[in-house]
Amino acid sequence: MKNTIFLLVLLAPVLAAHACTLCNSKTATAVRAAVFGTDLWINLAITILPFAICFLVVYFIYHGSLTRK
Repeated sequence: MKNTIFLLVLLAPVLAAHACTLCNSKTATAVRAAVFGTDLWINLAITILPFAICFLVVYFIYHGSLTRK
Protein backbone atom coordinates (compact mmCIF):
# COMPACT_ATOMS: atom_id res chain seq x y z
CA MET A 1 0.00 0.00 0.00
CA LYS A 2 2.82 2.39 0.84
CA ASN A 3 4.47 1.70 -2.50
CA THR A 4 1.27 2.50 -4.37
CA ILE A 5 0.81 5.80 -2.53
CA PHE A 6 4.47 6.65 -3.11
CA LEU A 7 4.13 6.00 -6.85
CA LEU A 8 0.96 8.08 -7.05
CA VAL A 9 2.68 10.98 -5.31
CA LEU A 10 5.59 10.75 -7.75
CA LEU A 11 3.36 10.47 -10.82
CA ALA A 12 0.87 13.21 -9.89
CA PRO A 13 2.96 16.12 -11.30
CA VAL A 14 3.67 14.15 -14.47
CA LEU A 15 0.01 13.44 -15.07
CA ALA A 16 -0.94 17.06 -14.38
CA ALA A 17 1.68 18.34 -16.81
CA HIS A 18 0.53 15.89 -19.47
CA ALA A 19 -3.05 17.14 -19.11
CA CYS A 20 -2.05 20.80 -19.44
CA THR A 21 -3.72 22.33 -22.48
CA LEU A 22 -1.40 25.34 -22.53
CA CYS A 23 1.66 23.17 -23.04
CA ASN A 24 0.31 21.79 -26.29
CA SER A 25 -0.89 25.10 -27.76
CA LYS A 26 0.61 27.05 -30.67
CA THR A 27 1.73 29.79 -28.30
CA ALA A 28 3.63 27.35 -26.10
CA THR A 29 5.32 25.86 -29.16
CA ALA A 30 6.35 29.34 -30.32
CA VAL A 31 7.72 30.24 -26.88
CA ARG A 32 9.73 27.01 -26.67
CA ALA A 33 11.11 27.64 -30.15
CA ALA A 34 12.12 31.18 -29.16
CA VAL A 35 13.73 30.18 -25.87
CA PHE A 36 15.41 26.94 -26.94
CA GLY A 37 16.08 27.93 -30.56
CA THR A 38 19.37 28.35 -32.38
CA ASP A 39 20.39 31.32 -30.20
CA LEU A 40 20.26 29.37 -26.93
CA TRP A 41 24.01 29.04 -26.42
CA ILE A 42 24.73 32.65 -27.40
CA ASN A 43 22.05 33.94 -25.04
CA LEU A 44 23.32 31.68 -22.26
CA ALA A 45 26.89 32.91 -22.76
CA ILE A 46 25.76 36.54 -22.73
CA THR A 47 23.84 35.88 -19.52
CA ILE A 48 26.83 34.24 -17.79
CA LEU A 49 29.43 36.73 -19.06
CA PRO A 50 28.85 39.46 -16.40
CA PHE A 51 29.25 36.92 -13.60
CA ALA A 52 32.51 35.64 -15.11
CA ILE A 53 33.88 39.18 -15.48
CA CYS A 54 32.89 40.01 -11.90
CA PHE A 55 34.60 36.84 -10.68
CA LEU A 56 37.81 37.74 -12.55
CA VAL A 57 37.82 41.28 -11.17
CA VAL A 58 37.41 40.00 -7.61
CA TYR A 59 40.08 37.35 -8.22
CA PHE A 60 42.58 39.94 -9.51
CA ILE A 61 41.84 42.28 -6.62
CA TYR A 62 42.33 39.52 -4.08
CA HIS A 63 45.33 37.70 -5.62
CA GLY A 64 46.94 40.41 -7.74
CA SER A 65 47.53 38.20 -10.81
CA LEU A 66 46.90 34.78 -12.30
CA THR A 67 50.36 33.40 -11.41
CA ARG A 68 51.39 32.36 -7.94
CA LYS A 69 54.29 34.18 -6.31
